[in-house]
Amino acid sequence: VRGLQIQDKFIKFTAIGVYLAEEAIPSLSPKWKSKTPEELNDDVDFFMDIVT
Repeated sequence: VRGLQIQDKFIKFTAIGVYLAEEAIPSLSPKWKSKTPEELNDDVDFFMDIVT
């Protein structure tokens, strides 16, 4: 189990990494080019477009 001890509580967490090939960018850019990196970071639909 992965986690951290914070104020006498063990907090479990899971992290994933997603790697995107450069060849995928042209297919994503028409839909997402108007968004800032901060907006994309918080956009579930953007994440789903990448992983599905």
